[in-house]
Amino acid sequence: MNFLLDIKSAFLPEIIILFFILLNILFAIFVNKKHFKLSVWINILGILTALSSIIFLQAEPTYSAFNNSIVCNVYTVFFKSLILVATFFVVLLSKDFI
Repeated sequence: MNFLLDIKSAFLPEIIILFFILLNILFAIFVNKKHFKLSVWINILGILTALSSIIFLQAEPTYSAFNNSIVCNVYTVFFKSLILVATFFVVLLSKDFI
């Protein structure tokens, strides 16, 4: 199988979340504190992008990457979406505390 296709199929939402975490870190470094509430919206955009990327995951057949260390099947896709929805609500509820 193609190695890059297996990696993309195994953990595309995690790669997107990692990108938005790095974007948020750079935003926190270079922007002053009065615009810091914008980081919540960057987080929400990242979560929604990762949640929408689950549509492109192929759950069947089971994909694995890094010598079967990371597996993508129906159960992992369900729990990835469940965790992302819960994270979305946690970020929405905690936006007033930042």
